[in-house]
Amino acid sequence: MSFARAGVAGGGLLLVAVLVALPWSAPEAVRLALPLSVVALVHRVTWSAPGRLPLWAVVVAGLAIDVVSHAPLGLWALVNLTALGVSVAIRPAHPVGYLGRLLGFVPVVVSAAGAEWALASGYDAVLLDWRGQAAAAALVLGLYGVLDPLATRMRVRAARRRDLVLERGG
Repeated sequence: MSFARAGVAGGGLLLVAVLVALPWSAPEAVRLALPLSVVALVHRVTWSAPGRLPLWAVVVAGLAIDVVSHAPLGLWALVNLTALGVSVAIRPAHPVGYLGRLLGFVPVVVSAAGAEWALASGYDAVLLDWRGQAAAAALVLGLYGVLDPLATRMRVRAARRRDLVLERGG
C-alpha cells in the first residue's frame, strides 16, 4: 500500500474523529453515539477495501477523540482497535451484499460499545449504567444501515469513473 493511499484513508478517519468528538449540544444518546460512529467507518473501510486503513490511523483517530473530548487518553484508541480486530476477524473472504454487511456490523458495534463501557467503568472504578451505551450502539447501527448504501453507490460510481478511456477524436 502506498503512503499516499494510507494518508488519505488515515486523514479522512482523523477528520471524522475530530468532528465527532467536538462538544455538540445534543441529547445524551447522540453524544455517546458520535465517537462510536468512527467504528462504523473503520468497519466499512476494513470490509470494502482490506488493507487500505493502516493501524496507526485507527490509533491516532482514537487518541484524537480522547484529546478533543477530554476522555482518558487511550480509551477510544482501544475501542477503535477492538472494532478493527473484530471487523478483520469476521470479514468474509468474498464480497457480501447490504444485509451481510449490516449483520457483520452488529458484533463490531456491540463489542466496541462493550469495550467502551468496560474501559470507562474500570477508569471510574464503578459499574456505569450500560443502557446509554446500548442506546448509542443501536443509534450507530441504524446510522450504518442508512449510510452503507450511500457509500456503496459512491464507491461504484468512483469505480466507473476510473474505467473511462479518453480518446482523441479523429
